[in-house]
Amino acid sequence: MLFLYKYLMRRNEKVLTIIGGIVVALVVLIGAAFLYVSLTFEKLVCESDHGKITIMCNDKTIKGYTASSYSYDLDRQREYAEQIGIDAI
Repeated sequence: MLFLYKYLMRRNEKVLTIIGGIVVALVVLIGAAFLYVSLTFEKLVCESDHGKITIMCNDKTIKGYTASSYSYDLDRQREYAEQIGIDAI
Protein backbone atom coordinates (compact mmCIF):
# COMPACT_ATOMS: atom_id res chain seq x y z
CA MET A 1 0.00 0.00 0.00
CA LEU A 2 2.84 2.41 0.82
CA PHE A 3 4.45 1.69 -2.54
CA LEU A 4 1.21 2.61 -4.36
CA TYR A 5 0.90 5.84 -2.36
CA LYS A 6 4.48 6.87 -3.20
CA TYR A 7 3.93 6.02 -6.88
CA LEU A 8 0.79 8.15 -7.06
CA MET A 9 2.45 11.06 -5.25
CA ARG A 10 5.38 11.01 -7.69
CA ARG A 11 3.00 10.97 -10.62
CA ASN A 12 0.99 13.88 -9.19
CA GLU A 13 4.18 15.87 -8.66
CA LYS A 14 5.04 15.50 -12.34
CA VAL A 15 1.57 16.63 -13.39
CA LEU A 16 1.69 19.59 -11.01
CA THR A 17 5.15 20.52 -12.30
CA ILE A 18 3.92 20.51 -15.90
CA ILE A 19 0.82 22.56 -15.04
CA GLY A 20 2.94 25.00 -13.02
CA GLY A 21 5.34 25.41 -15.94
CA ILE A 22 2.49 26.15 -18.32
CA VAL A 23 0.99 28.73 -15.94
CA VAL A 24 4.36 30.46 -15.48
CA ALA A 25 4.91 30.52 -19.26
CA LEU A 26 1.48 32.09 -19.84
CA VAL A 27 2.12 34.75 -17.21
CA VAL A 28 5.49 35.58 -18.80
CA LEU A 29 3.96 35.80 -22.30
CA ILE A 30 1.12 38.05 -21.15
CA GLY A 31 3.57 40.24 -19.24
CA ALA A 32 5.84 40.51 -22.28
CA ALA A 33 2.91 41.49 -24.53
CA PHE A 34 1.77 44.13 -22.03
CA LEU A 35 5.30 45.49 -21.71
CA TYR A 36 5.69 45.65 -25.50
CA VAL A 37 2.42 47.52 -25.96
CA SER A 38 3.06 49.93 -23.12
CA LEU A 39 6.58 50.78 -24.32
CA THR A 40 6.05 51.03 -28.09
CA PHE A 41 2.71 52.82 -28.44
CA GLU A 42 1.80 56.38 -27.60
CA LYS A 43 -1.09 56.80 -25.19
CA LEU A 44 -3.83 59.40 -25.16
CA VAL A 45 -5.65 59.46 -21.82
CA CYS A 46 -9.00 61.20 -21.49
CA GLU A 47 -10.65 61.48 -18.08
CA SER A 48 -14.05 62.76 -17.02
CA ASP A 49 -16.51 62.43 -14.16
CA HIS A 50 -17.92 59.31 -15.84
CA GLY A 51 -14.66 57.39 -16.22
CA LYS A 52 -11.44 57.20 -18.16
CA ILE A 53 -10.42 56.01 -21.63
CA THR A 54 -6.87 55.35 -22.81
CA ILE A 55 -6.25 55.14 -26.55
CA MET A 56 -3.01 53.48 -27.73
CA CYS A 57 -1.66 54.39 -31.14
CA ASN A 58 1.48 54.42 -33.26
CA ASP A 59 2.40 56.79 -36.12
CA LYS A 60 -0.16 55.30 -38.50
CA THR A 61 -3.24 54.04 -36.67
CA ILE A 62 -5.01 53.34 -33.41
CA LYS A 63 -3.92 49.99 -32.00
CA GLY A 64 -6.19 49.53 -28.99
CA TYR A 65 -7.90 51.05 -26.02
CA THR A 66 -8.92 50.51 -22.43
CA ALA A 67 -12.04 52.11 -21.05
CA SER A 68 -14.07 52.32 -17.88
CA SER A 69 -17.74 53.31 -18.13
CA TYR A 70 -17.42 54.00 -21.86
CA SER A 71 -18.19 52.12 -25.04
CA TYR A 72 -15.74 52.74 -27.86
CA ASP A 73 -16.10 51.74 -31.51
CA LEU A 74 -12.49 50.88 -32.35
CA ASP A 75 -13.11 50.14 -36.04
CA ARG A 76 -14.87 53.46 -36.65
CA GLN A 77 -12.15 55.37 -34.82
CA ARG A 78 -9.46 53.64 -36.90
CA GLU A 79 -11.24 54.72 -40.09
CA TYR A 80 -11.55 58.26 -38.74
CA ALA A 81 -7.83 58.30 -37.83
CA GLU A 82 -6.93 57.21 -41.36
CA GLN A 83 -9.06 60.00 -42.82
CA ILE A 84 -7.76 62.89 -40.75
CA GLY A 85 -4.38 61.51 -39.67
CA ILE A 86 -3.26 60.20 -36.32
CA ASP A 87 -1.64 63.51 -35.32
CA ALA A 88 -4.99 65.28 -35.58
CA ILE A 89 -6.51 62.96 -33.02
